[in-house]
Amino acid sequence: MRVDAALTDVRGSMDGGIFVIRNEAAPTQTECAGDLAALGTNRLLAGGATPARFAEAYNGELMALSSPGPFLLALTGVNETTPSGWIAVLGALGRAAGGAVTFGGTRAAIPFSMSSERAIRIDPSGAQFVLSFAPSTAAIPAVSVALSGMLANACSSLSQAKLRLLLPASAGVVSFHGSTVGELMGPPTESWGGNAAAAWPLELSGTAQEVYAVGIVDAGAEP
Repeated sequence: MRVDAALTDVRGSMDGGIFVIRNEAAPTQTECAGDLAALGTNRLLAGGATPARFAEAYNGELMALSSPGPFLLALTGVNETTPSGWIAVLGALGRAAGGAVTFGGTRAAIPFSMSSERAIRIDPSGAQFVLSFAPSTAAIPAVSVALSGMLANACSSLSQAKLRLLLPASAGVVSFHGSTVGELMGPPTESWGGNAAAAWPLELSGTAQEVYAVGIVDAGAEP
Protein backbone atom coordinates (compact mmCIF):
# COMPACT_ATOMS: atom_id res chain seq x y z
CA MET A 1 0.00 0.00 0.00
CA ARG A 2 1.37 3.44 -0.93
CA VAL A 3 0.81 6.28 1.53
CA ASP A 4 0.88 9.86 0.26
CA ALA A 5 3.90 11.45 1.94
CA ALA A 6 2.32 14.90 1.68
CA LEU A 7 -0.39 13.82 4.10
CA THR A 8 1.26 11.34 6.44
CA ASP A 9 4.72 11.04 7.98
CA VAL A 10 5.55 7.59 9.33
CA ARG A 11 8.71 7.12 11.33
CA GLY A 12 10.19 4.02 12.98
CA SER A 13 11.01 0.46 12.06
CA MET A 14 9.39 -2.95 12.09
CA ASP A 15 11.80 -4.30 14.74
CA GLY A 16 10.24 -2.71 17.76
CA GLY A 17 10.79 0.96 16.93
CA ILE A 18 8.20 3.63 17.68
CA PHE A 19 6.02 4.77 14.81
CA VAL A 20 4.90 8.39 14.66
CA ILE A 21 2.04 9.20 12.30
CA ARG A 22 1.48 12.86 11.56
CA ASN A 23 -1.44 14.01 9.45
CA GLU A 24 -0.55 17.36 7.91
CA ALA A 25 -3.80 17.86 6.03
CA ALA A 26 -5.69 21.03 7.00
CA PRO A 27 -9.00 20.42 8.82
CA THR A 28 -12.10 20.53 6.67
CA GLN A 29 -13.80 23.91 6.79
CA THR A 30 -17.56 24.00 7.13
CA GLU A 31 -19.25 26.74 5.13
CA CYS A 32 -21.20 29.46 6.89
CA ALA A 33 -24.95 29.78 6.44
CA GLY A 34 -25.82 32.57 4.03
CA ASP A 35 -22.13 33.23 3.29
CA LEU A 36 -22.20 35.39 6.42
CA ALA A 37 -20.83 35.52 9.97
CA ALA A 38 -23.11 37.50 12.31
CA LEU A 39 -21.39 38.04 15.65
CA GLY A 40 -22.44 39.55 18.96
CA THR A 41 -20.01 41.57 21.07
CA ASN A 42 -21.12 41.05 24.68
CA ARG A 43 -18.08 38.86 25.41
CA LEU A 44 -15.53 41.41 24.21
CA LEU A 45 -14.14 43.09 27.31
CA ALA A 46 -12.41 46.46 27.47
CA GLY A 47 -8.76 46.58 28.48
CA GLY A 48 -5.32 47.17 27.01
CA ALA A 49 -4.76 50.83 26.18
CA THR A 50 -8.31 51.80 27.20
CA PRO A 51 -8.17 54.28 30.10
CA ALA A 52 -8.75 52.20 33.23
CA ARG A 53 -11.79 54.06 34.59
CA PHE A 54 -13.61 53.82 31.28
CA ALA A 55 -12.67 50.15 30.83
CA GLU A 56 -14.15 49.35 34.24
CA ALA A 57 -17.32 51.29 33.43
CA TYR A 58 -17.62 49.69 29.97
CA ASN A 59 -17.31 46.18 31.36
CA GLY A 60 -19.85 46.95 34.06
CA GLU A 61 -22.37 48.18 31.50
CA LEU A 62 -21.59 45.17 29.30
CA MET A 63 -22.41 42.74 32.10
CA ALA A 64 -25.75 44.48 32.66
CA LEU A 65 -26.84 44.15 29.02
CA SER A 66 -29.63 41.74 28.15
CA SER A 67 -28.70 41.86 24.45
CA PRO A 68 -25.76 40.16 22.66
CA GLY A 69 -23.72 43.35 22.84
CA PRO A 70 -23.63 47.09 22.23
CA PHE A 71 -22.83 46.56 18.55
CA LEU A 72 -23.16 43.90 15.88
CA LEU A 73 -20.31 42.68 13.67
CA ALA A 74 -21.16 40.98 10.36
CA LEU A 75 -18.58 39.50 7.99
CA THR A 76 -19.88 38.91 4.47
CA GLY A 77 -18.46 36.67 1.74
CA VAL A 78 -16.81 34.32 4.24
CA ASN A 79 -17.35 31.22 2.05
CA GLU A 80 -15.53 32.84 -0.87
CA THR A 81 -11.85 32.47 -1.74
CA THR A 82 -11.50 35.90 -3.36
CA PRO A 83 -11.65 39.18 -1.44
CA SER A 84 -14.19 41.00 -3.62
CA GLY A 85 -17.04 40.17 -1.23
CA TRP A 86 -15.10 40.35 2.04
CA ILE A 87 -16.82 43.24 3.77
CA ALA A 88 -17.17 43.79 7.52
CA VAL A 89 -20.29 45.65 8.62
CA LEU A 90 -20.50 47.22 12.09
CA GLY A 91 -23.32 49.08 13.79
CA ALA A 92 -25.44 49.36 16.91
CA LEU A 93 -27.21 46.12 17.75
CA GLY A 94 -30.99 46.24 17.61
CA ARG A 95 -33.80 43.78 18.22
CA ALA A 96 -35.83 42.08 15.49
CA ALA A 97 -38.85 39.78 15.49
CA GLY A 98 -38.58 36.20 16.69
CA GLY A 99 -35.68 36.81 19.03
CA ALA A 100 -33.34 37.81 16.23
CA VAL A 101 -31.03 40.82 16.17
CA THR A 102 -30.23 43.32 13.45
CA PHE A 103 -28.55 46.66 12.97
CA GLY A 104 -30.21 49.40 14.99
CA GLY A 105 -28.99 52.42 13.04
CA THR A 106 -26.19 53.69 10.84
CA ARG A 107 -23.70 51.01 9.89
CA ALA A 108 -20.11 51.15 8.66
CA ALA A 109 -18.78 48.84 5.92
CA ILE A 110 -15.04 48.13 5.68
CA PRO A 111 -13.08 45.54 3.64
CA PHE A 112 -11.34 42.79 5.59
CA SER A 113 -8.72 40.21 4.70
CA MET A 114 -8.98 36.46 5.38
CA SER A 115 -6.28 33.78 5.27
CA SER A 116 -6.81 30.18 4.16
CA GLU A 117 -7.19 29.30 7.87
CA ARG A 118 -9.86 32.02 8.21
CA ALA A 119 -7.73 34.45 10.16
CA ILE A 120 -9.61 37.75 9.89
CA ARG A 121 -7.91 41.14 9.81
CA ILE A 122 -8.94 44.77 9.41
CA ASP A 123 -6.15 47.34 9.38
CA PRO A 124 -7.00 50.66 11.08
CA SER A 125 -9.84 52.12 9.02
CA GLY A 126 -12.35 54.93 9.30
CA ALA A 127 -15.68 53.52 10.48
CA GLN A 128 -18.51 55.68 11.78
CA PHE A 129 -21.09 53.78 13.83
CA VAL A 130 -22.38 53.78 17.41
CA LEU A 131 -22.28 51.51 20.44
CA SER A 132 -25.71 51.29 22.05
CA PHE A 133 -26.18 50.45 25.73
CA ALA A 134 -29.83 51.54 25.63
CA PRO A 135 -31.85 52.11 27.70
CA SER A 136 -29.16 52.70 30.35
CA THR A 137 -27.13 55.26 28.42
CA ALA A 138 -26.95 57.22 25.20
CA ALA A 139 -25.22 55.86 22.11
CA ILE A 140 -21.44 56.28 22.00
CA PRO A 141 -19.94 57.10 18.59
CA ALA A 142 -16.90 55.35 17.11
CA VAL A 143 -14.91 56.70 14.17
CA SER A 144 -12.25 54.05 13.54
CA VAL A 145 -11.77 50.29 13.87
CA ALA A 146 -8.99 47.71 13.63
CA LEU A 147 -9.67 44.00 14.12
CA SER A 148 -8.08 40.56 14.19
CA GLY A 149 -9.39 37.10 15.09
CA MET A 150 -9.89 33.49 14.02
CA LEU A 151 -13.23 32.57 12.44
CA ALA A 152 -14.43 29.11 13.53
CA ASN A 153 -16.01 26.46 11.32
CA ALA A 154 -19.57 27.33 10.34
CA CYS A 155 -18.89 30.83 11.70
CA SER A 156 -19.87 29.82 15.22
CA SER A 157 -17.48 32.36 16.73
CA LEU A 158 -14.60 34.75 16.19
CA SER A 159 -12.02 33.65 18.75
CA GLN A 160 -8.88 35.47 19.86
CA ALA A 161 -10.73 38.60 18.77
CA LYS A 162 -9.03 41.96 19.26
CA LEU A 163 -10.67 45.23 18.28
CA ARG A 164 -9.31 48.72 18.60
CA LEU A 165 -11.90 51.46 18.26
CA LEU A 166 -11.37 55.20 18.39
CA LEU A 167 -14.02 57.29 20.15
CA PRO A 168 -14.00 60.96 19.12
CA ALA A 169 -13.52 63.73 21.65
CA SER A 170 -17.06 64.89 20.82
CA ALA A 171 -18.28 61.78 22.66
CA GLY A 172 -16.99 63.26 25.91
CA VAL A 173 -20.37 64.76 26.79
CA VAL A 174 -22.22 61.44 26.51
CA SER A 175 -23.54 60.22 29.86
CA PHE A 176 -22.12 56.81 30.76
CA HIS A 177 -22.13 54.65 33.89
CA GLY A 178 -23.10 57.47 36.24
CA SER A 179 -20.54 59.84 34.74
CA THR A 180 -19.59 60.98 31.25
CA VAL A 181 -17.31 59.47 28.62
CA GLY A 182 -14.94 62.43 28.95
CA GLU A 183 -14.67 62.22 32.72
CA LEU A 184 -13.98 58.49 32.61
CA MET A 185 -11.53 58.69 29.71
CA GLY A 186 -9.46 61.70 30.75
CA PRO A 187 -7.71 63.89 28.15
CA PRO A 188 -7.87 62.56 24.56
CA THR A 189 -4.61 60.90 23.49
CA GLU A 190 -5.20 59.72 19.91
CA SER A 191 -4.98 61.58 16.61
CA TRP A 192 -8.05 61.64 14.44
CA GLY A 193 -9.15 63.61 11.39
CA GLY A 194 -5.80 65.33 11.10
CA ASN A 195 -5.96 66.60 14.67
CA ALA A 196 -3.72 65.50 17.51
CA ALA A 197 -5.36 64.41 20.78
CA ALA A 198 -8.81 64.26 19.19
CA ALA A 199 -9.93 60.76 20.23
CA TRP A 200 -9.65 57.98 22.82
CA PRO A 201 -8.73 54.31 22.32
CA LEU A 202 -11.20 51.58 23.25
CA GLU A 203 -9.52 48.18 23.04
CA LEU A 204 -11.71 45.07 23.26
CA SER A 205 -10.73 41.40 23.36
CA GLY A 206 -12.35 38.02 23.82
CA THR A 207 -14.67 35.84 21.73
CA ALA A 208 -17.46 37.16 19.54
CA GLN A 209 -20.25 34.55 19.44
CA GLU A 210 -22.57 33.82 16.51
CA VAL A 211 -26.04 35.36 16.80
CA TYR A 212 -29.26 34.86 14.87
CA ALA A 213 -29.45 38.02 12.77
CA VAL A 214 -31.73 39.33 10.02
CA GLY A 215 -31.59 42.28 7.66
CA ILE A 216 -27.79 42.29 7.39
CA VAL A 217 -27.34 42.38 3.63
CA ASP A 218 -30.80 41.67 2.26
CA ALA A 219 -33.13 44.38 3.54
CA GLY A 220 -34.77 42.24 6.20
CA ALA A 221 -34.76 38.68 4.89
CA GLU A 222 -33.07 36.00 6.94
CA PRO A 223 -29.44 35.23 6.07
